[in-house]
Amino acid sequence: MCAQVQQQLSPLNAAFLAAGQEAGFPLTEDVNGFQQHGVSRFEMSVNKGIRNSVSFGYLHSQKENQNLTIWTGCQVLTITMEGTRATGFEVKYQGKVINVFGSREAILSCGGFGSAQLLMLSGIECKVNLPGVGSMRPTSCGSVSLRSANINDPLCIDPNYMATSEDWRVMRESMRLGLEVAKQPASKKYQHHEHTPGVHIRHGAAMDDFIREDAASAYHPCGTCKMGSGDDAINTQRQY
Repeated sequence: MCAQVQQQLSPLNAAFLAAGQEAGFPLTEDVNGFQQHGVSRFEMSVNKGIRNSVSFGYLHSQKENQNLTIWTGCQVLTITMEGTRATGFEVKYQGKVINVFGSREAILSCGGFGSAQLLMLSGIECKVNLPGVGSMRPTSCGSVSLRSANINDPLCIDPNYMATSEDWRVMRESMRLGLEVAKQPASKKYQHHEHTPGVHIRHGAAMDDFIREDAASAYHPCGTCKMGSGDDAINTQRQY
């Protein structure tokens, strides 16, 4: 994987960083590092102008390696078990159902939803909010459940956004901070009129109504089964 920081900023992006500092926020070199508080340039997973995704960085860029076999168009159907031990997967590949076994270990890495679906379809308890897995800043907790025993049926996914008073408090404070940054001198020359949220929306019910109408999630569902040993590891990890 190759990560790099934005080097060429547009004038508007540069003004935002300046305005953030004028509003009292420090400039941090790495929002994913030691000092997360403040304003910063984005980090990007880009290599020579190409989005360096996990699949590209770890798989497709290594396709000439003799110890790596990649099957595309292959669907994982279930986890193969011997007692309480996961030994591999049952997959559908080129029109045939095939059992694939691991000589040393089997790694389930199908994303936040796909991994949970396979665990449930395989009759394995699926634990959430494990220490050391992911980072959930909201306090609201959603749910993922099976619609049926058919792997091709979509999951029942309820993100349950904004279900706690703490999440509402954080959203209101986020709006206030954004408006505070926007009124700083560095932002002035880019302002003509306030379109969103509107000068009449600053507190109370009006702010809550705007959040309900306009708020959206920019986060990708992330995470999968934990890899590694320890008391906080997911149940299936101990079985590999």
